[in-house]
Amino acid sequence: MRLSVCIPVYGVERYVERCARSLFAQTLKDGVEFVFVDDCTKDGSMDVIRRVLAEFPGRQPQVKLLRHDRNRGLMAARRTALAAATGAWTIHCDSDDWVDPDLYEKMHAKITAEGADVV
Repeated sequence: MRLSVCIPVYGVERYVERCARSLFAQTLKDGVEFVFVDDCTKDGSMDVIRRVLAEFPGRQPQVKLLRHDRNRGLMAARRTALAAATGAWTIHCDSDDWVDPDLYEKMHAKITAEGADVV
């Protein structure tokens, strides 16, 4: 795995669809994984993610949906995602954000071209 994208999820039902679509529509198709951590959200955020993921069947093997047993907060969700990440590089994306379709492909190209540790 080259890149792991870590996404904490709590109370973002209104925004997470745009986030998930932007992640699953990335031009970087191979070597990327998406690690979503449900921090015991009380809304339908995870249902939205599952619904969007169903529209991207090729991405399903690249997605990890993890759940905390109780709400532990943003930093704990980030740590859980990092612990489950298998990529050589990790990226954090908040669940109310979205990214350009070629962002991770460009980042990976920059990493490999320059041997960078951070982009």
